[in-house]
Amino acid sequence: FFADATGRDALSPVIIDDPISSLDCNYEEYATKRIVEMAQTRQVIVFTHRLSLLVGLSTCCSKASVAFKECHIRAGIQYKGLPDFEDLYHGKIKNQLNGILNTIAQIKKKDENSEDYQNAIDAVHKKFRILVERSVEDVLILSTVRRFDKQIRTQGIIKKLANIKVEDCEIIESMMTKYSYFEHSQPQDSATVIVDIEDLQKDIEAFRDWVTEYNKRMGVN
Repeated sequence: FFADATGRDALSPVIIDDPISSLDCNYEEYATKRIVEMAQTRQVIVFTHRLSLLVGLSTCCSKASVAFKECHIRAGIQYKGLPDFEDLYHGKIKNQLNGILNTIAQIKKKDENSEDYQNAIDAVHKKFRILVERSVEDVLILSTVRRFDKQIRTQGIIKKLANIKVEDCEIIESMMTKYSYFEHSQPQDSATVIVDIEDLQKDIEAFRDWVTEYNKRMGVN
């Protein structure tokens, strides 16, 4: 495909759908570099559900000074392909949690029986679950190891991990368990799980307070 796409003078955009679904990690890296090489002279649009490719493309584009834009879509209650989760996988988790709390304040102004309200609540549930999952890497282990990132960061950090308490693990585990229903597809005959918006807000506030306390204990911003 690459030989055919680059062996001509056409500069039309190239659209690639999940190019690494059957490749091991080494070939995935080669394919990623090849995609970025192509993106130096033409627009390349890549669809993927694999975060490893997303991280690889972002890193490779940064090194090659190639413009990179990341877009996310999600499945709603009734519709799929909804643009959402912009920057959810980047930045400080505490800031992201504050952003969700601001969103909840806006949702409370909507009609509880409206489709817009239900879709907004569904999105908040999923966003919170993703942030709780991210907290294992970005908060609990201070980003010493991150998925799909080959670097291991230990200098000035590794000793701090001795301060992890059982309670730190328990709050992450409890939130992961409680909100996993909203992040993963469920069988059609499974019971519907409903979390009241007030309970959701309290959970997010409690988790944000834990992040604040944990960062202070570990001596990080």
